Amino acid sequence: WHTPGRAAHPINALNWAEATEVAEYLSGRLPTEAEWEYAARLNRNDARYPWGEGAPTCSEASYDDSALGQGCGAGSTSPICDRSPAGDNSLGICDLGGNVWEWTADGYSPNYNSTPTDGSASPGVSASKVIRGGSWNTGPETLTSTYRLEMSPSIRSANIGVRVTRNVGNSEAPTEAED
Repeated sequence: WHTPGRAAHPINALNWAEATEVAEYLSGRLPTEAEWEYAARLNRNDARYPWGEGAPTCSEASYDDSALGQGCGAGSTSPICDRSPAGDNSLGICDLGGNVWEWTADGYSPNYNSTPTDGSASPGVSASKVIRGGSWNTGPETLTSTYRLEMSPSIRSANIGVRVTRNVGNSEAPTEAED
């Protein structure tokens, strides 16, 4: 927040309650875990990554893979949509893989298949929440459209941020999520 030269970067280092407040301030909400994954897999139901099957490169995502001597996290976030259009999903939604983990509205349940099928948030089985998407300081395995991580809602980390989702018209269906 308010760091000189970083206005184009995602808002990060927020705990879950702060991320929820930012989303509401921007007239939106946090996406549910199902909505987040739907956006990441849109029109590519079997694709491993939001951009398709190909393993991440610096043209698609800001991530770290120090073990292989590659990656482009460079120790910090990248400007929002800096990897567009190569890293975008089929609707042009950027940064679903890499840059910052994104809080979801859901409580954590180890069995993701038991979450609501109507797109609503799951209360979960613990006080933990779910983050999705990987970040600038995680490896390529976390950038997949299915990778999920349990996180204490009180955690603030430079690699966790917020994505705002809005509904359109009278529909309860989610629209494009934004950084």
